[in-house]
Amino acid sequence: MLLSSLIDYQQRPGHRRSPPGYRPATIHWWIDLDLAGALVGIRRTADGAGPRGGKVGVSVPVPYVRATNNVAARLLADTASNALGHPWPMVDARHRARTILGHAAFRDMVRECAHDTGEAAVATVARFLDHVTLAHLELPHDLHTVDSMAYRVADGRPVVELPAVQAWWASRQEQGQRERCLHCGDQRAISRVHPFVRGIPGGKPSGMALVSANSPAFQSYGRTQGYNAPLCNGCAQAYTSALSELLGDRRVCFDLPSSKTTVLLWTEDGSPHELTQLLADPEGYGLGSLPGYATPTPAGPAQDVRLRCAVLTPSGSRLVVRDWIETNLDAARRNVARFFQKQAVSSGDSQPRRFGIPTLERALHQRGGHRQKGDGFHDPPLVAAALLRNALLGQPPPPLVLHLALRRFAVSQPRPDRGGLHLGQPLVAVIRLALTGQAGRESHEQSPIDDGASAGYLCGRLFSLIGATQPGAHRYYGPASSVPAAILRPLLSRSRHGLARIRRANPALAGHYEKRIADVSSRIGELPASLSLHQQGWFALGYHDQRAGVVSPPTAAGLRTETRAA
Repeated sequence: MLLSSLIDYQQRPGHRRSPPGYRPATIHWWIDLDLAGALVGIRRTADGAGPRGGKVGVSVPVPYVRATNNVAARLLADTASNALGHPWPMVDARHRARTILGHAAFRDMVRECAHDTGEAAVATVARFLDHVTLAHLELPHDLHTVDSMAYRVADGRPVVELPAVQAWWASRQEQGQRERCLHCGDQRAISRVHPFVRGIPGGKPSGMALVSANSPAFQSYGRTQGYNAPLCNGCAQAYTSALSELLGDRRVCFDLPSSKTTVLLWTEDGSPHELTQLLADPEGYGLGSLPGYATPTPAGPAQDVRLRCAVLTPSGSRLVVRDWIETNLDAARRNVARFFQKQAVSSGDSQPRRFGIPTLERALHQRGGHRQKGDGFHDPPLVAAALLRNALLGQPPPPLVLHLALRRFAVSQPRPDRGGLHLGQPLVAVIRLALTGQAGRESHEQSPIDDGASAGYLCGRLFSLIGATQPGAHRYYGPASSVPAAILRPLLSRSRHGLARIRRANPALAGHYEKRIADVSSRIGELPASLSLHQQGWFALGYHDQRAGVVSPPTAAGLRTETRAA
């Protein structure tokens, strides 16, 4: 489905497609020739410097040749090393031999194209290459060996764009074993090795393979490489070009640096959607100003517009698909609205905060250079994929996400003398999502408490109140959240000493804490000996809500129900 969706994206109506076997490339220099094959000049295609100080150029569709360790040349548009035989600055024997072989392959390909097509412009380039002497050329001082160059003759049109040249290159790509393509169904030449995908953050600049089979473990029925799942050259070029184009459009993708993951979101008509920016940075995009996201709206008539989402990570020289999601756009909008509503985290009198996928995913991973025991038992990209499924499809995250959030929450508590709750807020949002889920819920509830969760929530509130009277108690958060009876009983017995200390400085504050501790303790009754993973999540929410001065209406309703039942 992923490859078919990418091919459909590339072949959508109104989209400007490259000729068969061509892909857009940045050209830095024009090599201008006259009709006799004499050099007119070598000129920049564009002035100025790139974002990192490099050269800028123009995008031109050129014949695609996959980069390998073997010597290969592109027709009429290649590096200065191949197009002119320009040597490397520090030439050793290996570079010298590669320059000679690359330029010879480039010259032979131009001769073959001129002979087969009969194009005068191609013949002019071939004549120039036959008589050119690099020592007699006046080269620009800032021309580098790896700069891209393309030939132009007389009228200023790149020779590589001539229809006859494009048709010759397309016919060249049809040479090889012919089979039925799995996508288009035509009997065509099969792509033995698929083109590289470029633009993946953290991947190789030359590109990475999405589909490859280069060892016996990946082969079936004696087939090798691309013949295991045959795609014609046109379909292979279409899906790789589409993926490279999507990766280069920051309106349809965002990165998760913590797990080296890239998320792509696009609609079937190819237009970008606000969901991409919302999931990446809801606060920066202005979530509250968009109707239907800050407050979910009832479901209306659904339009049949498909939303596609791919989660990709680099692995060596390959591109790994971690997840693939396809859903209705209207349904995804409603699920994303509930996603933000469920995770809203308040602190005191401040407005509720909502976090994007990168912030939530980053909060789940170890900060700094220290690793914890068990860090190798989870795959960070799969955790990010679980959060995306929760946002787009409404699927509750797996228990692993809750486990990671609780472990990180236990070690990221701010010290009482430093204050500030913002360090744990993204983790609290993840815990809310993991506990409440979204499936089938249309209400405004954030923390519905059932009989099994209320005990953990109240124990978390009690531990927060005890920590306010005994500053050293916060170090016992981990055991208190799993075996509350063994930790809270001795802390409660020592709470009178802390209350006496506070009473000497502020009697009213001491009375407030004493009343709240007694109230919460009476609601708990017998302290539970242990808490399950689900109850530990409610413990964390109770701890956060009490410490932040926030008790949500659903929590209060749940506690009133429990009090009446008691």
